[in-house]
Amino acid sequence: GGQDIMSMMGQLMKPKKTEITDKLRKEINKVVNKYIDQGIAELVPGVLFIDEVHLLDIECFTYLNKALESPISPIVIFATNRGMCQVRGTEDIIAPHGIPTDLLDRILIIRTLPYSQEDIRAIVQIRAKTEGLTLTDDVLNDMAATGEKTSLRYVIQLLTPASILARTHGREQILLEDIKEVDELFYDAKASAQILAKYQSLSSTFSFLTSSVLPLTSSTSPPTNSSNTFQQQQPATPTRARRSTIATHTSIHTEIAPTRGPNVTDESNKIKEVNKLTEEMFAKVANYLKTEMLATTEDFKLLENMNHVTRDRYKEMSGMAQNLMQIDEICEQVDYLEKVTIELDDYSKEL
Repeated sequence: GGQDIMSMMGQLMKPKKTEITDKLRKEINKVVNKYIDQGIAELVPGVLFIDEVHLLDIECFTYLNKALESPISPIVIFATNRGMCQVRGTEDIIAPHGIPTDLLDRILIIRTLPYSQEDIRAIVQIRAKTEGLTLTDDVLNDMAATGEKTSLRYVIQLLTPASILARTHGREQILLEDIKEVDELFYDAKASAQILAKYQSLSSTFSFLTSSVLPLTSSTSPPTNSSNTFQQQQPATPTRARRSTIATHTSIHTEIAPTRGPNVTDESNKIKEVNKLTEEMFAKVANYLKTEMLATTEDFKLLENMNHVTRDRYKEMSGMAQNLMQIDEICEQVDYLEKVTIELDDYSKEL
């Protein structure tokens, strides 16, 4: 009963969390300014570091713009990796680094340079030392070169899977072959974007060929002598390729039709020759497009095979990691049994 009463009293006496209102903030600033003017207190401004500042919306930037004008405001450092992008919370405002221009005019932009190989090597070495990993000089040099081509974040993220792979093979030191293997398993952001852009263009080309070009090449019946009859045989809404074909045949028959007279046989022969040349041209285009489609299909198959190999390798590494965990548990049990055996021996000696 007494504990229940004490818990209820503790809940009642517990301070409630409330939002700091503008009125309360002004009162606190007034008291702080009074102490500073009287010499009772001294204000030491701190440093406020805001990473990924482009994720702030327009309301946050408005508040910061007003707060930076205060004489007691701290030193504010913004960090971002964006160029020209849209300010969050707006529909059509594009600004450098995602920061409104009125706030951007009040800050100083620090000039930064990309990391060199020596810088990347030193950073990777420090990170490996922090995580308790052992790297050879060849590994450091290779990771520095890879980081210069890709990014520093990518090579640092390779340390964890490389260490797991090294322990799977029973080694504490990460070798160059471990880094090479995990580098083949994963993509960096630049390589992934290039692959997506490549196969996106191939996919759009493939869909265009299957939707518009193949139906056109499959039709082998020659057009009739009348341009009106030819146009009626086409679909109601022809594609762009078919529109050009209709226009070509219409112009051919329009130019030949006025010259028809007594020599109808000669004119029909001319039309047959033109139609034959047109069909040969369509056949060449169809063969070329079929070749491109086959190459695209092979690329898709190659990508699928690469994905399957990556998944199988990942499953194999996961199984090895589980086996290592089981081995560690067995070793712990063996150590425990050895300790128990030693204690039993000591106890038997005392008896």
